[in-house]
Amino acid sequence: MEVVSSYPVQAASFPRRTTAMIGPFMAYLLIVLIFYPFYRFLNGPDAISYISIARHYVRGEWPEAFNPYWSPLFSWLMVPLIGSGMPGLAAAKIVSIFSGFIVLWSLGRLLRVAGLSGIYFSAALYTAAIMAASFSLSWITPDLISAAVVLWYLSVVLSTSYVKERHAGLLCGLIGALGYFAKAYNFYFFLAHFTFLSILFWARSEGEERRRALRHFGFGLALFAVICAPWIALVSAQVHRPAISSASEWNRRLVGPDSPGFPQFYRLFPPAGPDAFSMWENPSPSLLPEWSVLGSARNLRHERALLTTNLRGLFAILNHSSVFGLAALFGLLLWGLSRTPDGHFLWLQILLTVTLVPVGYVFLTLRDRYGWNNRYLWVAIFLVLLTAFLDVHVISRGLSTIGVYLAIAGVALSFAISPMLDLVRGRNGGRALYEASVVFNRQIPAGSRLASCGQWNDGLGLAYFLNTPYYGVTGITPDEAEFRSILNPNPYPKGLPQALTPDEMKESLRANLIDYLVIFPDCPLEPSSDLLANPIQTGSSTNLKAYKLDH
Repeated sequence: MEVVSSYPVQAASFPRRTTAMIGPFMAYLLIVLIFYPFYRFLNGPDAISYISIARHYVRGEWPEAFNPYWSPLFSWLMVPLIGSGMPGLAAAKIVSIFSGFIVLWSLGRLLRVAGLSGIYFSAALYTAAIMAASFSLSWITPDLISAAVVLWYLSVVLSTSYVKERHAGLLCGLIGALGYFAKAYNFYFFLAHFTFLSILFWARSEGEERRRALRHFGFGLALFAVICAPWIALVSAQVHRPAISSASEWNRRLVGPDSPGFPQFYRLFPPAGPDAFSMWENPSPSLLPEWSVLGSARNLRHERALLTTNLRGLFAILNHSSVFGLAALFGLLLWGLSRTPDGHFLWLQILLTVTLVPVGYVFLTLRDRYGWNNRYLWVAIFLVLLTAFLDVHVISRGLSTIGVYLAIAGVALSFAISPMLDLVRGRNGGRALYEASVVFNRQIPAGSRLASCGQWNDGLGLAYFLNTPYYGVTGITPDEAEFRSILNPNPYPKGLPQALTPDEMKESLRANLIDYLVIFPDCPLEPSSDLLANPIQTGSSTNLKAYKLDH
């Protein structure tokens, strides 16, 4: 892509490649160190599953370690840390923080590919440091390491020297396989993106360059397939059909027209294995009703409703990431279309990538129980950041020095404000549960079977702190029922599953040999009092009670 060869800002410096990233790296580390104490208790169902899988590897519990639902890279990176004695939650946070560094390194390479340097490069990377710090502390998921790997791949395949580099195709195949191990969704993204770009390279080149582009595609795809094949074979053996993961089938069924939402919100489920924390460690798609988009006209209307809802959410997420987000993409499109054919088409590659990243999600869901979830789109958001600074770079020729600085500051703030606010708002997450677990830990032995009345997510978080298997909840709470309606815009609801009666609840608790029941304040219906014995009161801000069950 052609960019301005000289900058109107006379004071702008052009830092060396080897030192330009040090400042953003240090800023990222400083933010993480300041906020980490407020986030050290934060966990979540996904995080607990990844931690538990890493512990299976450390302990040699191979049948449970080879998991068809959760992609393995995040857990693999935790294995040496947990194996050395580090607590699982700390290990997960270290991996998340490390992922943020890789994001900055990969994005820095991509900014160079786009021709940005000097103040534009520095401002973009400092802004990304704030975003990465917020993402790494607020979430314990593989989405950040996935974004880091994808950005690294993009910095290779979008480079103007890609076709000329001897081993660029093989490197893309290797990075693509890492992306699959980070998150199964990247399997489809890499296949589509690498194929489209290879066709583009082939069509816009000739002679030896065209043959090189074809070789890069063939070798890269072959290496990608060879590396991914063993894991795909393991997954397929466990789910008894050809599959790259069971997560896609679960999520497809979860948003189906007859889906009740997350089934674990309604009744007790035993953990997925003898050493697992909960059923969420390996959720089975068979718990949800199967459906096909082409199965009926009703299903087609339901898919249309999903698509419409998620497209609105996509624009909301991009607009929330920055008020200039959508405008930046539109500006890049106009700039690219106005260029005379000169061999530079990075603008088209960026827009193609931003389009491909969310394609799979808009047919399923972009929501979680807290609203529209931007973690699925972090790659696209970082690319929108790059695009915004490219736009400022292009228009800088018509601005004064002060105007350029103001434009850069405005773009940087528009992307940085939301992550910083998220960091401040999310502090002390999980602390109250941890404090409650300290009280419960004096009377609830590790390894006891735990269930809760109300709040499945918090119940699992408490079970993690107590190191006990979690069997789930005795009934759905109003906020979880509301989440079902947010997750699935079903125009033909069949209603919620019928709640258990006290006697049915008692029978379910006894059948699963539950040792302790935790009562959350929003418990919809407590079991019969003749089952509850030895009450434990935390006295903490959570206002929790626990009972040893009398069987």
